[in-house]
Amino acid sequence: MKIIRQQETVRSDIRTESALLVQGVLVGVAAGIVGVAYRYGIEAAESWVAYATELVARSPWYAVPLALAGVVLAWAAGFLIRYEPQAGGSGIPQVTAEANGDLVTRPVRVILTKCGGGAVSALGGLSLGREGPSIQLGAMAAKWAGARLGAATVHRRYLLTAGAGAGLAVAFNAPLAGVLFALEEIHKQVSKKLVIACFSASIAADAIAQYVFGLRPIFVLPPISAPALSAYGGLVLLGVVLGAGGALYMYVMDRCYRLYARWNPYIVWRAVPVFVLAAGLYLIAPEWLGSGHRWVETVATVPTGWAFLLWLFAGKLVFSLLSFTSGVPGGIFLPILVQGALLGALVAQCVPAAELPLFVVVGMAGYLCAVVRSPLTSMLLLVEMTQSLQCFLPLAVVCLVAYMVANACGKPPVYTYLLANLLRRERRTPLARAEAETELTAVIETDSELVGRRIRDVAWGRFVLVREIRRAGKSPVPNGDAVLRAGDELVLVMPAAQVAAFREAFGAPRETDFDKRGSDCIQ
Repeated sequence: MKIIRQQETVRSDIRTESALLVQGVLVGVAAGIVGVAYRYGIEAAESWVAYATELVARSPWYAVPLALAGVVLAWAAGFLIRYEPQAGGSGIPQVTAEANGDLVTRPVRVILTKCGGGAVSALGGLSLGREGPSIQLGAMAAKWAGARLGAATVHRRYLLTAGAGAGLAVAFNAPLAGVLFALEEIHKQVSKKLVIACFSASIAADAIAQYVFGLRPIFVLPPISAPALSAYGGLVLLGVVLGAGGALYMYVMDRCYRLYARWNPYIVWRAVPVFVLAAGLYLIAPEWLGSGHRWVETVATVPTGWAFLLWLFAGKLVFSLLSFTSGVPGGIFLPILVQGALLGALVAQCVPAAELPLFVVVGMAGYLCAVVRSPLTSMLLLVEMTQSLQCFLPLAVVCLVAYMVANACGKPPVYTYLLANLLRRERRTPLARAEAETELTAVIETDSELVGRRIRDVAWGRFVLVREIRRAGKSPVPNGDAVLRAGDELVLVMPAAQVAAFREAFGAPRETDFDKRGSDCIQ
């Protein structure tokens, strides 16, 4: 009998994994279609900004209608965010919150609002990227598709995470980095079923993106050769600079949020100042406008003076964060990469000119790692974006140094910070961040009212998580549909302050009795 049960378990797992693979492909197709449409819209808007820059260069008077248009665009962006608040910002914290069960969004509404708001932000010349919104759009497309496919509740979280990875794959033509980002930053747990869903979705989405946009890498850079051993001293120095730069980034972001704190995040005119500022930059600093994609290829090819690099970095840092913290739809991924490239080119002033492309590439990865604290994603993303393996070891060295320095500076990772802000605004506190977790083991007695009930039907209390079910040597999956039985041993996680209320609600023994018996008995 044991062998037969094992065979049945294996067959069940094979069926589940096969279903997730097929569903992942379908989710990836949906995410790919939405992501390609969004990428087309943003690229068209950036083309308009380049044309507007040429107009202002011919006659400064063009800045006046651009400023008036900026007011209209700011109102439109504010109206859209007021209509659907979860479409604001990059969208990555919203996806993480939903994957954790702390937030519920309306996918179609978010998709439409995000696409419209992202196009408005790009038309206004704000220094934002398409990658964060692409991740949220992919996740929302996956949520919609998962519901239509009739996926099991526990599998919909997998598909949501898979859609997020597919969104990054579309934005950067980097399917493996999409898988890693979904695991490192969104789900933060690894299982075979999750990997299958993420991998199939990212590959399907990337296939669509490459069919539409071609096989050209995101950044076209000069050939990069493996560095000499003597270059690693400069790479370590670069890692230190990037780590400190990541801490500076978080400091400036926090100050920008404080600047906007006096205004409600959902008022329609909140973003007017930054849109008007963008119109003024057409006159005095057009280099700061837009995502800055072209500057990566420029500074990697043409030696540039340190004064201009420092001025461009400072401007992109401040204007990008002013744009982002205004709350309009738009991401920070690409602006972060641009700033990292500028810092890499700045430190490359101290090394032979032949090392310039290498320092630009590892500068992007190291700065992203310092800000986001996802080293594997940062390294693999740049390998895929540049389609070069020659710089893998330098990438690893710089990312590790930047990671350590950023941690030593005491600033939180950017998406942890943004998630805390989101949940504070929504008046929700996730279990993992509310306070230290307390693990409680409880046994369901024979006469307990919980016998025969599903986990989802029990009012466990706020932030109480059923982490594990132990039943006669087995461990059934503790999803919402699991039916409780007499004798089940439950492993629950909850905030320490909630333990007393949980004991009172479920008739569990007091603390002294618990210490004697080893586990609570739920009556």
